[in-house]
Amino acid sequence: MIKKQRICSLTLSMILLAGAAFPAAAAAAPQERGVLTYSEIIPPQYESAGRFSEGLAPVRKDGKWGFIDEEGKTVIPFQYDLAGSFKEGLAVVGTLSATNAIELGFVDHAGAYTPFQPDKDGNPVSIKDTTKLTEPYGGIFHNGCFTHEGDYFLRSDGSHVDYEGSYLFAGPVNEGLVPAQSINEGGAPVYLDVNGNVVKNWGDELESFGPEISTDRGTVQSFRFVSRVTSFHQGLAPVGQGTYDASTAELTGLWGFMDRNFNWVIQPQFTDCLIYDKESNHQAFGPTGLAMVQKDGRYGAIDKTGKTVIPFQYEELWPLKDGLMLYKENGKCGYLNPDGSVAIRPQFVKATSFNNGLAAVYDGSRAYLIDQAGNPVPGGDKLDPTTYFVETENNGKSVKYPLEIAVIQNGGKYGYGKLEYLRPLPAKTEVSSWAYEEVAAAIEADLVPSSLQNLYLSNITREEFCALVIQAIGET
Repeated sequence: MIKKQRICSLTLSMILLAGAAFPAAAAAAPQERGVLTYSEIIPPQYESAGRFSEGLAPVRKDGKWGFIDEEGKTVIPFQYDLAGSFKEGLAVVGTLSATNAIELGFVDHAGAYTPFQPDKDGNPVSIKDTTKLTEPYGGIFHNGCFTHEGDYFLRSDGSHVDYEGSYLFAGPVNEGLVPAQSINEGGAPVYLDVNGNVVKNWGDELESFGPEISTDRGTVQSFRFVSRVTSFHQGLAPVGQGTYDASTAELTGLWGFMDRNFNWVIQPQFTDCLIYDKESNHQAFGPTGLAMVQKDGRYGAIDKTGKTVIPFQYEELWPLKDGLMLYKENGKCGYLNPDGSVAIRPQFVKATSFNNGLAAVYDGSRAYLIDQAGNPVPGGDKLDPTTYFVETENNGKSVKYPLEIAVIQNGGKYGYGKLEYLRPLPAKTEVSSWAYEEVAAAIEADLVPSSLQNLYLSNITREEFCALVIQAIGET
């Protein structure tokens, strides 16, 4: 039986869906692969600007926020005092009230506005901090729900989820569960469902261990307890466990992983767990099923059984993105392959993860974009420096994650620049020999999303297969 690998799914989807799309796509004007083209698509003219998402971006003009498309056309008029990016077809917006609070609602792509309904006490959903008016708002919808600063949980129809108790929400809705802390029960961690039902409440659950210790205040017992919960990802959730040692009177905390039955699958033993997209997808595990965790002051990677796959030897190690993992060793950043081997040696003072085959780096003297071989990308010298590299105090630089359309700044005004980059075709060693020609042809025909142009020998996920199908249908 042939193992179902990513390359099998790629080939199958091309056979079933692509058909005669190859010749039609080949007729488009060719762009040189591996060479960056940069252009300013919307001149700096706005007082503030957020990122493009779902084809629209929030921008501020004459003190009000509206939304523009990628051609700079105003799609939603400038009428709001606060605005965030679109996700799941909706964007959160706000209007300054007579009491100087920013009352929240949301708009769809057509600009139709829906206010969030007041809470059970009649209070509007609002932001008190008016300093947030001049910056894009970070709140977004995820899985049909929106959490506002931890204390409101709302649906995409504007209604509140009617929880019986009061909770501080600790993460986004993932896999049908919401992590939270109870206010009424001394901060006990809980998991709730999206309809307001308590699924798991640790309450006063304590696990005693060791002998009782006699003190001048009486007899004391050592105990363990669940101290913090987070969102699920791939069937597991990072969960914090606190431990009180009566012999030393010390309180410590470690991270482990629980399954959907709230049993420990990986025992608490880690001092940190790095999460991608904390406010939305909350990805603890990457495409290869690895989580980046810290132990004894060093980061490594474990699989979903807790087995160490990448040794604990790095100062930093970030989840797999675009086929590579960003890491730091001896104060310098480099990149690892999924198997933990070095892809690009550590040589950068600052660096970002890869996106669309590009990463932004700073080597101590200059900032630039590199490809997945670690080479400076041709054409990057024409890039507006403010697109991905930001001057900081003491003549330093910070780097911003590469996006195809990025916010640019000039003279205190904001606009947008666009990067066009076709990744080089994969090396023959990256793809099964029997499928290389088909994969290369599919990439040339624009049937493979850029985000899937890596890890050809790894198992494909349902999400990736759907992305592949959508891309193929769009080209037919």
